[in-house]
Amino acid sequence: MIILPIDDAETLRKVTEAAHADGDVILWPSHYAIKDGEIVGAFALETPTANWWLHREKAKRRDSLQMLHTMDALYADRGRKAYIMPTVKTTPYWNILERAGFTKLPEEVHFFLRTLDDHTSDDS
Repeated sequence: MIILPIDDAETLRKVTEAAHADGDVILWPSHYAIKDGEIVGAFALETPTANWWLHREKAKRRDSLQMLHTMDALYADRGRKAYIMPTVKTTPYWNILERAGFTKLPEEVHFFLRTLDDHTSDDS
């Protein structure tokens, strides 16, 4: 397998189409994998992912709107037209995110953390 950077719009289109044809989606891919002449995978090194926290009692709805509008403005200022926000179901904002313009992904997604250090092996 060969892994290459995505460096043009045509390659990006082919990668996203290959993922879609396999019943999957890849957000903001930066690199793709070719095996036996076919695109078989991709990964994104950097994705615009917003994480936020607001105090459940001390912050009000207006405060959450200010945070949201500020994140939107900062992403737009950086040339980003979209971003994702991982959210747990226990947040008070769970039921309002779609009304705020977010699209719920079609399936539940879990995030896994991997910490790299001097002892991370090549085959781990």
